[in-house]
Amino acid sequence: MKALIAGTIANEVLDRVFENAANDLVVPELGVYGQNGCAGFPIPDTHLLKVSPNEGIMHTTMFGYAPAVSKLMEWLA
Repeated sequence: MKALIAGTIANEVLDRVFENAANDLVVPELGVYGQNGCAGFPIPDTHLLKVSPNEGIMHTTMFGYAPAVSKLMEWLA
């Protein structure tokens, strides 16, 4: 229960920090692939794997997530 409350509070605080932009509690989602002034951005949808928050995957565990591994193998082929 304590972790749930702490997670909920952290999420609410960071939603304010990121001005309610979608985020993973570390970075805003669009900051990963959106327009930012660099030549390679925005990253096209054909090169994105968007993972639902319901999956429970964080950016630190992405390489252990089977759909991510599959996409990487596809993109690197």
